[in-house]
Order: sequence, then structure tokens, then C-alpha cells
Amino acid sequence: IQIQPVDKDDEPASDGTIKIAQVRELQDALRHKAEGGKKAAIVEGAGRMALPAANAFLKTLEEPPASSVIILIASKTAELPATIISRCQRISFKPLPVSIIRDYLIGHNGAAPDEADGAARLSGGSIPAAMKCLAAGFLEKRSETLAAFLSLRPDDTIGMLKLAEELSKRDDLEETLEYLKTMLRDSVVSLEGRPDLAISRSGLFKTAGRGGLTIERLIDSYSLIERARADIMPPRYANKQLAMENLLMGFTGSMAM
Repeated sequence: IQIQPVDKDDEPASDGTIKIAQVRELQDALRHKAEGGKKAAIVEGAGRMALPAANAFLKTLEEPPASSVIILIASKTAELPATIISRCQRISFKPLPVSIIRDYLIGHNGAAPDEADGAARLSGGSIPAAMKCLAAGFLEKRSETLAAFLSLRPDDTIGMLKLAEELSKRDDLEETLEYLKTMLRDSVVSLEGRPDLAISRSGLFKTAGRGGLTIERLIDSYSLIERARADIMPPRYANKQLAMENLLMGFTGSMAM
């Protein structure tokens, strides 16, 4: 049994949430005994469960039907309500090593060694994410966004508003923000004299060499991006354009020399 965010027409939910109707369907399915062994239920994107759905699920999680296992998948514990977390046993899965992902991409996708290595480093330990990085134009699009961020000036209000609008319309906004965080992290470790710890070796983010830029400023910018990412995701659902405008104003201020 598997559920994920969908709407009444079985298409991806417009607001990206798991609805109470889906939880009810899962509960009904779990009431029927398995012919043998255990019945497993997997809830993908559990962090995007609407609050009414989460509340409806509490009793089932607390006293699951006999011979059943319920698995909630979430990338961040903070995405789940405390009432849900208190009724679950947490099992953390570590990211796959870069070497394993690189070898997989070479062996199963026919990727060139250099491409596979770059995608593996940017994947966050996820094979699907690494495969997405191999898509044509993926890194180019990310680098263009990064360049747009770095080219903004604190007094360029029109530029900020234009870029904020463009970002708010992107389907891959969350992934783009995660990429920017990665570049900032790489700059921090470079400033600390450990470029060997950098995740990306593309050399796209050269801010570590800009005079006057400090680790404190980089960390402030990282925090701004993470705050914006959290704001646009469930359960907050902040207006994306406003969130991006706030991010860009704060980002240009923290990165200004």
C-alpha cells in the first residue's frame, strides 16, 4: 500500500499535500487482514501531510492494525508534526557515498567519469537526484541562477523584483535553493582552508576569493536561503514571490562588500 500527494483526480495535488481522504483510504486498506505475512503501508512525502490528515492518522499510528507496518518517509524530521513523531520510531538513512553513486551512473547510465563524479557530488547521496543532475542543461541552468544572484546589487530593486518573479515560477525552486546552499557551503570550507571538502568541484562559485567576504556573511546568506526554502514548503506555504523578494533583499545585503 503506498500513498503520496495527489488530488481527487489522481494527479499531483495542486498544493503538494496529502489529503485526509487519502489517509482514510489507507486506514480502510489496513483494516483488511493480509493472507500471509505482514501488510506494509508506505507514506511518501509524509512531511507534506495536511494537518487534518495528520490528526486523522494519529490513532492508527498509535495502535496500528495487527500484522501491519506503516512507514513514513520524510527528508526532514522538522516537516512532521510533533504528535506524529512521538508515535513513530525514527530510522535514519545515511546518504550514499559519492563513489557508489558515481559507479552506478557510469555502469547504469553510461555517464562519462567526470560527469558522473560531478552529479554524484551534487546529489546529496541520492541516486535519483544524481540522475537528474545528468539531464541536459541542468547544471547550466543552476549556474545561470547563481550568476544572477551574485550580480544583483543592494540598490537594484528592479532587478531583485524581476529575478524574484522568475524564481517563483520555477518548478524546481526548492532544488535550486538547495543548490545555492551547497555553493555557499563550499565557499565556507574553502575560506577555512579545506577546499578538499567541497561538494562541487565545478568552480562555479568564486565568492571565497572576493575581498572582504567573511564566513559570517556566507553563513548569514545560507540561513536566509534555508529560511526561504522552509517558508515556501508545507506546512507554511508562503507566497513564493514574496518569499523570493525577501530572500534577495537579504541576500544582497549580506553579500555586499
